[in-house]
Amino acid sequence: GVKIYASCKKTFVHKVEKQLRYIKNFSLITATVLYRPINHLYKMIFTSFISVTRSEKTSDDLFITLTSFEQILHPALNRHFLIDVFGQIMDMGEIKTVLTRRKFNFIFVMRNLFKLFMWIIVTNDWPVVCGEDLLNRFVLLAMKVIQFLFAKINIYKGELQVTISFESSKILINAPLPEVTAFKN
Repeated sequence: GVKIYASCKKTFVHKVEKQLRYIKNFSLITATVLYRPINHLYKMIFTSFISVTRSEKTSDDLFITLTSFEQILHPALNRHFLIDVFGQIMDMGEIKTVLTRRKFNFIFVMRNLFKLFMWIIVTNDWPVVCGEDLLNRFVLLAMKVIQFLFAKINIYKGELQVTISFESSKILINAPLPEVTAFKN
């Protein structure tokens, strides 16, 4: 099979995430959103008539399609698709807190001399922390390989940036991927 973009209500996510499922009675529409996770032409919509059952099949695959730094820097990369990227934090800039939007702004310089600009949206799942506590949490990540899933590519003031700004974005630390193991060695 291939990966397909799907959307469902937040209250339904716990029924379908992290395991393989059989899904029946869904709708397909043309995927036209500005930022989407894959380049599949269609998007799956979960309706009230959907049937979701457990699958006996298992998989350790994280279903990640890593985008290389070279691909990110290439002008032909379609910036309307969200990407998965990883790197190691080499330097971290000033942390700015934007309280009106409940966001924190971090600037990381990743290995391969690529500057990663990162917005983290503070949600109910993430405790609101500020100042030194927040800095200490991210300094601990400096020696680890960090993966950013469903990140957006922007050009801001002429500078290429990878931005984590959607609630669907995820951050993984030392994920069990062959590419990460090779990168660490």
